[in-house]
Amino acid sequence: MIERLTFTLTGGYVKLSGLGGSFPAHLTLERLELIDRGGVWLTAEGIAVNWSPWALLERRIAVEEVRAARVDMERTPLGEPSSGGGPVSIPHIDIAQFSLGEVHLGAQLAGRPATLSCAAAGACTRSMMRSRTWSRGASTATASTRRTSSSIRSGWTARSRCTSPRAGPWRTF
Repeated sequence: MIERLTFTLTGGYVKLSGLGGSFPAHLTLERLELIDRGGVWLTAEGIAVNWSPWALLERRIAVEEVRAARVDMERTPLGEPSSGGGPVSIPHIDIAQFSLGEVHLGAQLAGRPATLSCAAAGACTRSMMRSRTWSRGASTATASTRRTSSSIRSGWTARSRCTSPRAGPWRTF
């Protein structure tokens, strides 16, 4: 029922399959599809989220762990025509642990199809420095990112440094 309701409430842009776990704090999902006017642009499988819904009362999203066994992203989502709405307000987001077992990026994103994995700690914590290790086969890239925000309205800025072999998938990021 929640799967059908999500699809309907999002206008067909979010499709959930195999929702399980202990609602609402410990959720699992067999498959997630994000859809735009061009079709499916992101598919994720084997998803698990452990979070604190009570943090929403403080306008925070507090996630202990989020992981996906596989993510396929062929392209970025197609933008919708502007509705002329006001500024977007992003709540404070804390993610203690984040991992993507296998990530498949399409040629539109990486210059050529690429497969990598990702693990991070504090991946979306504002105003904090975090290191991430991304690996693709025998090559490894480390990214140090600092995200800062002077106010919610001004948005986020990010600085990243990635290293990889000269012809590796990171050359376009």
